[in-house]
Amino acid sequence: MPCLYRTLCREAGEVFLNGPATLQPGTADAFTGTVNGTGTLILNAAMANATVAANVAIPDGANLVLGAHPLVTTSGTLFVPENGTVTFVPRPQPGYYVIATGAQVEAAAEDLAGWTVGDINPGAWGTSFSLVDGAFVLDVKARGLMVILR
Repeated sequence: MPCLYRTLCREAGEVFLNGPATLQPGTADAFTGTVNGTGTLILNAAMANATVAANVAIPDGANLVLGAHPLVTTSGTLFVPENGTVTFVPRPQPGYYVIATGAQVEAAAEDLAGWTVGDINPGAWGTSFSLVDGAFVLDVKARGLMVILR
């Protein structure tokens, strides 16, 4: 059965970051985490006013043992290096995160066909997304961030 409400679905390749306060891009803090189990990555982000936790479903075919695998790009890149530690540095531009470029943004746009611009879980996170200059951009207005990866 297809998923009718994208924000309620948990599929391989999707990242969900939820926090008790507004995410604060531009801080010196970075997301760090470790691989937990065989297919889930647990991230904890110590931000200025909050700790943000995330569960990351590793995309199909990703090998967490044999090398570094970029999962998302921004001003930096989220990697799963050989030691299993993950680092993600947010884009230092208030309110906006560039989460994919090139083939990744094409896949995201295809996955969200008909959703070129819109709200994700409106009223709860207040997060919107758009395609800007070939990049998939999230505008974090409230307390959460959803990143779709392929």
